[in-house]
Order: sequence, then structure tokens, then C-alpha cells
Amino acid sequence: MKPSEVLFVAGNVDRLASIKIRCREIAARLGCDCYYNAKTVAEVPAGYKGYVCVKPDFPRTSLSEFARKGLVVWDILDDTPPTEGVDAYIASTLFVRALFERRLRKRIEVIPHYHCNFTGQLNDGTRRLAAYVGSDHWYPLLDGVEHRKYFVHRWSREELVKVYLEIGISINLRNLSIEGQKWVQTPTDITPVAVKHIMLNSGIKLINCLGFGIPSVSSVEPAYMEIAPECTIFTDQLACGEHLRELAENNELYTLMRARCISEARRFSVETVVGRYRDLIQSL
Repeated sequence: MKPSEVLFVAGNVDRLASIKIRCREIAARLGCDCYYNAKTVAEVPAGYKGYVCVKPDFPRTSLSEFARKGLVVWDILDDTPPTEGVDAYIASTLFVRALFERRLRKRIEVIPHYHCNFTGQLNDGTRRLAAYVGSDHWYPLLDGVEHRKYFVHRWSREELVKVYLEIGISINLRNLSIEGQKWVQTPTDITPVAVKHIMLNSGIKLINCLGFGIPSVSSVEPAYMEIAPECTIFTDQLACGEHLRELAENNELYTLMRARCISEARRFSVETVVGRYRDLIQSL
């Protein structure tokens, strides 16, 4: 199948960053068309051989109808994917593929997220400013820990790039638990939705850090452990401050981790990831 024969179908591109990343940006580089905000399958244009679904707004119960238009590829993001009417799936990590391969029993292609540094410009490595970059919903309790916070919901990629060029250490923690280094050790009152989100996490925050050469501290989550465990320090909220000081004051450690980040970043460049999509499309 050729990219021109594939339509990316997604929900609200203005509201969801994952659609901007996994749909609009990818489709533009592949030469695929996009269609947003369809509330029913009938609204989706026919005439394409394949459709890549990225958080579409139409009901999942209508996917069997959708499949009559062409091959359907479902990008697994944040939630359990449908089983009917889908020909193949995209997972962001090997861990996510393993979660669903027995249940889905169909092709699951692993294609990671890519970082927002399209130009390859690195942070200059002189700063030691620690910062949380992410959603306010997940912002952790970090009393007594000197850091900045950037709540970046609905930010543009260009705005996000400016932040990563200014900071020196990234805090990739969540507010789910005060202590405990295992992602499975979440409090009993945490909702299944939140736990599922951690399990399906693409690791994009760590990938962003790699792209700009920024060492980080992270929660022990499946995606972070898989992507580049040597490029971050795993910690919890209680020990976070100690590790941030270590990175800020130990130049040898900081330089070593920064070099590891830069080395690993090439695996997540936009060119590499687009190539994975192209291989998938051509094999359909």
C-alpha cells in the first residue's frame, strides 16, 4: 500500500497533543491525508485502501462498518483497544504489545513516539535547573524541592521546545504515590483508569529528554524502564530532591547521563519513526 492510499482518522487535533504527534505530524511527513472530528463512520471519506485511527471520536461499535471501507489500523493510546473491525494495531512500546497480543491475536507493530526536537538542536548542557514538564493533573507533591513547573496542556511544539532548551534536569514523576519505586505499588484508592494510563504510557517525557540531552529523574514505569533506563535516575517523591541535587552538583554524573541521552535519541528521531510507519503501510 502507498501512503497516498492511506487516510489518518482522528478526533480533536486542537485538544489532544497525542493526535498532533501521532497523526498530523506523521501524516504530513508520509504524504498521507488526514480527517478530523468525524462523529460517525459515515462521515469518514471513502476511496482509501487503509485507515489509521488515532483516538477517533466515532463509536467503537461501528468499526465493523468502518472496516468495509478498507483496512483499519488502530493506534493503542491510553485505553484498551477494540477487538472487532481492526486489521492491525500500533503500540508505542514492547510492553504495550505484550499486554494485548494474546487477546487481540492480530498484528501489533511497535512504533515509539518521537521527541519534539525535529531540528536536532541540543540543550547547551550548562544549566542545572530542574523542572516538571507535563500535565497539572499528574503533578506530584514535591515540598522543599527547588524546581520550576510547566503545565503544557495545549501547548504548541514550538513552545515546548523553548522549555527544554532552558532547563537542565527533567522531573518525570507522577502524583500517584509518595513513596515506592514500583509502578505496581500504587495506593489502593487510585482508579483503574489511572493505573491503565501508566501501563500504556508511551514514555514521551523521557524521549523528549533524550532528544535535548537532558538527564532526568523518573518514576519506575514500564515505558521508562524499556526506553532508556540508563538515561534517567529512577526514584520516588521522597527521594526526588536528593537525586536532583546529585545531578546538579556531580558534573561527572551529569555529563555521563547527558552523553547517554544524546546517543539514545537517534532511535526516536522523527525520521526514524516516520520510516517505521512507512514500512508498516507498505506491508499492508
